[in-house]
Amino acid sequence: MVLFVVEEHLSREIMERIAEAGGFETEPGSGIAFQIAIEDAIGLESQMQQLSRKIEDQI
Repeated sequence: MVLFVVEEHLSREIMERIAEAGGFETEPGSGIAFQIAIEDAIGLESQMQQLSRKIEDQI
């Protein structure tokens, strides 16, 4: 199991890339990927500041 916490607007493209790389749509038994919205979390504040600086031109 792998868990990614990403900006909502980036999530669809990331999911599509994971599915493509993993062959989820073409190879039976290759796995699944799913998305869960995070309403609230603790401990991410410093991470978010750093990430915001890195992706601010994409937002």
